[in-house]
Amino acid sequence: MSDEVPTEPMDDQTHADNEPPMETPADPAASEPAATEPAGDPSPFTDAEPDVVAEPATVPAAESAAEPEAAPSEPAATMPLELYFLRHGDAGDPMTWTGDDADRPLSKKGRRQSKNIMRLLDDLHLRVDAVLTSPKLRAADTAKIVAKALGKKAHADDRLGIDFGEAALAGLLAEWGPSVHRVVLVGHDPDFSHLVSWLAGTSITMRKGALARLDLADRTVGAGHGSLRWLLPPDAVAD
Repeated sequence: MSDEVPTEPMDDQTHADNEPPMETPADPAASEPAATEPAGDPSPFTDAEPDVVAEPATVPAAESAAEPEAAPSEPAATMPLELYFLRHGDAGDPMTWTGDDADRPLSKKGRRQSKNIMRLLDDLHLRVDAVLTSPKLRAADTAKIVAKALGKKAHADDRLGIDFGEAALAGLLAEWGPSVHRVVLVGHDPDFSHLVSWLAGTSITMRKGALARLDLADRTVGAGHGSLRWLLPPDAVAD
């Protein structure tokens, strides 16, 4: 990521050399597994829009500590990885834009599409570990709007800005570590259409403002290793 998701006590008690240790009756309750409380609801919807945050190549310990997540009920290696690919919303005609392409903003239509996705994710009460975005303005603005519903800050990563493929995805996920299980990725085409198609083993087109969920059961970034759970077209959510 560049630019912007117990120890056992020691028994120190000793017994006399010639005196056998006293036996204590076994506590039946001790053999029973502790009840696990279900994870709580995600952070409540807030009015303040989180900013897009530029991140270094590794996740800072302070950032990880600031947003603790509930401990998983099963080992991280066996939990599937949920990837949410969100192509940025409409940003007008690039042929009529006279400035730097990286500074091309969302159009009114693009902001409406992004806010519709924001409302959908808020209704789903989706809890994610990270929101990662291309630093280009149209993607960063999309990520900022959507992150509001998720109670997260959007972290900009240059790799999502151009030529985002399987190697870049694998490297990015490796840096965030095995404790990350749900990740929203905001970026561009043709990168997203190629990557999602490669992971799912079928042809998929990501239109502007589309959102796809793809699960990696064994967390392996490889051809055909992904299971496409759903693909929402940009106008699937009504205004």
